[in-house]
Amino acid sequence: MSGPLALDFRLGGVPVRIHPSYLGIALFLGANLRHGALATAAWIATLTAVILATSLAQAFAFRRFHHSPRIWLHLAGSETFVAEATPMAVSKQVVTYLAGPAAGALIAGFAWLLERAIGRQPMLHDLLRLSAGWTLFNCLPLHPLAGGKALGALLWTPFRAHRVAAAQVVSLLAAGALLVPLFYFGYGSLPAFALLFLCTFVNLSGLRQGLLQRADTRFAAPLRRGHQALHEKDPARAHELARQVLDTARSSSVRAQAKELAAWAYLLEDNVAAAERTLKQMPPGREPDPYLEGRLYLRLGEFKYAAVLLTDALERRPHDLVTANLAHAFQKTDRFEEAVALLTRPCAGPHTFAQLMAPLYYAGRLQEAASVGERWFAVEKKPLTAFNLGCTLARLGRPDEAIAWLGRAVEAGWRDLKQLDEDADLEPLRKLHGFHQVRAQLTSLGRATTG
Repeated sequence: MSGPLALDFRLGGVPVRIHPSYLGIALFLGANLRHGALATAAWIATLTAVILATSLAQAFAFRRFHHSPRIWLHLAGSETFVAEATPMAVSKQVVTYLAGPAAGALIAGFAWLLERAIGRQPMLHDLLRLSAGWTLFNCLPLHPLAGGKALGALLWTPFRAHRVAAAQVVSLLAAGALLVPLFYFGYGSLPAFALLFLCTFVNLSGLRQGLLQRADTRFAAPLRRGHQALHEKDPARAHELARQVLDTARSSSVRAQAKELAAWAYLLEDNVAAAERTLKQMPPGREPDPYLEGRLYLRLGEFKYAAVLLTDALERRPHDLVTANLAHAFQKTDRFEEAVALLTRPCAGPHTFAQLMAPLYYAGRLQEAASVGERWFAVEKKPLTAFNLGCTLARLGRPDEAIAWLGRAVEAGWRDLKQLDEDADLEPLRKLHGFHQVRAQLTSLGRATTG
């Protein structure tokens, strides 16, 4: 789990995560420049700006094809990806991945033209060198760089499910072909050697994990049973299944899923500290489910960070529960209008309505509260929702509709006569014949509170 150590923000509406490992490699590269005109910190800032600009170009291309992208800067540079498994035409994938190098080439061209116009300036020259160098490196057929991912897309037809492994093999061959002349003839620099070695390590690790993951397919069923146990509110069973997987599984992806299962079980037990500790033990290079992280940070009271994670989670997995938790995080960070805007999401449902109806009511936005209540009752015939709708409509000066909703509340199971008689919002109704009809209906059913 990256937690507060990682830097999470949004750029152009795209979720961005900068992992501490990226800052480490960037610092290493900057500190080993032989002719750096900028101080190391300024050089790292320039490098990061170039990488983010090229990554954003890829992200916007993904959006053009109706995907929700994320950007992750880590040990091997940057990665722009989407969580959805929606098929994407090979040609569109190639265009999307190469949009990054194209943006880098434009930046380099602009810097070159500007340098020709105003003369060589240290910062401008470093921008030219960085953008040109990153663009050329990013075009190499090295997974997970843009060139390597484009190669993986082109390998779809001959290799299908094994295209990533095929791209990793080609990447290793390409890295070896480049490392030999660099080492033998002394061409290049330490950063070039470091980046090629990093790509070699990433691809070797990826091939190994692919083999281990295929051997770990037998754990899919226990993990499914573990999540079913969570659904049945049985955290002890979920812990047992998570331990069974962790005792035997070897692939980082399967172990990460087991860790997430255990963390969900701890949250169900209200053991927030154990859930946080479990996520911190995630296998290297594996980022936890942002919905799980967001829920954890809500419980820890770190609402701003939770909002970032839950926004990411909502883009990856539109669901009523995710929307409701994000609405809660927004309210806790004084972003009420953004919380209310979530009601327009197609995935908004009972959990989101429950999160926002009362706040709208107490904010004096009675018409909006009434609309939320009507949507809520349409999908869940809860007596309390109908009763609150009656109170809201009474305050709006719509007595006939208010009484009708009180009647629906009684029909749905409302039995609290004391609340009906004492709620101040219903005072304007108590002189009306319709109200006494509802009261008589309630008294004939008994006074047990079940609302």
